[in-house]
Amino acid sequence: MAFSLGVSSSEIRTRILQMAYVGQSVHIPSAFSVVEIIRTLHEKHLRYPENNPDHLDRDFFILSKGHGVMALYPILEDRGWVPSEFLDQYFSSGSLLPGLYEAHIPGCEANTGSLGQGVSVAVGVAKSARVRGTLQRVFCLAGDGEINEGAFWEAAMLASHQALDNFTLIIDLNGYQAMGRTEEVLSLTGLSEILTGFGYNVFTVNGHDEVEL
Repeated sequence: MAFSLGVSSSEIRTRILQMAYVGQSVHIPSAFSVVEIIRTLHEKHLRYPENNPDHLDRDFFILSKGHGVMALYPILEDRGWVPSEFLDQYFSSGSLLPGLYEAHIPGCEANTGSLGQGVSVAVGVAKSARVRGTLQRVFCLAGDGEINEGAFWEAAMLASHQALDNFTLIIDLNGYQAMGRTEEVLSLTGLSEILTGFGYNVFTVNGHDEVEL
């Protein structure tokens, strides 16, 4: 069920810069690196019947790298789920939009400030949908830095063991995390081969190319 977004990727980045200025946020790169991924999911893949973020038959998008949430807010604004004035007051005193992905915001399904935990939540949601026999799909976006967390691998292995074909894991390989380059902090050499060994169908694409995505 496609949704025609009125906001472009470049406009989302402009909005990110505006929000970061207001909220004095340091998470600009984290948001910039996932703009096309989130935009493509919302426009081409995620199903929200009646454009309702709480519809019982909706798909689920869980942003495990919650610090990249500024890339999502302009899309929620475009869909009419979050008022523009919320973005104008982002992360400032009294703001209703936090600097992390939190469940009280329409279109956000969980609290994912603790890295690695969002993947666990997403796998649980996918398992629940399977048990209930629904056609709902779960898309989870994680960062390459949070792969250092053991909880990530426990969830990733469980999804494969349970053969959750309604679960899609997207990893943003932007090459950086809080303390430096990912290859210097903890190398991810052979990530595709590791996930393939776990039973995943792995595709590597340009995360800024919406056609490839």
